Amino acid sequence: ALRCARVVALPPRRPRVVAVGLDETAPARPVAALQETVSAGLAAAGVHAPERRAFLAHVTVARALRGTRGLPPSLAPPECAFGAPAVTLFASRPGAGGSTYVPFASVPL
Repeated sequence: ALRCARVVALPPRRPRVVAVGLDETAPARPVAALQETVSAGLAAAGVHAPERRAFLAHVTVARALRGTRGLPPSLAPPECAFGAPAVTLFASRPGAGGSTYVPFASVPL
C-alpha cells in the first residue's frame, strides 16, 4: 500500500501544482525503486534521458490556472493509503491549453 505523507506545492519557487507526496521512508522506497528501474530501462533503450532533479513520489491533485498567483499557504495532508495495481507511462503532448497526457503503455504489478 502507498501512503500519503504531505501536501507539496510544485515547483517550489512559483508553484502551479498541488500534489500529495507519498511516504517513501527508507529502506522501503517502492515508488522510487520502480521509477529508477523504468528510467534506467528506457535510457538503455535510447528513448529517455534521465532527469537531473531528484525524483519525488507524488500524486498531482490540482493545477493552477494561468495567471494565478500562488497557492493556498498550507493544506493538511489527507489520511490515505491505496494500492497500485498497474504502472502506466504517459506521453506529454503540449497544446494551446496546456499539456495533454496520453497513455503510452501500461503494465500490471
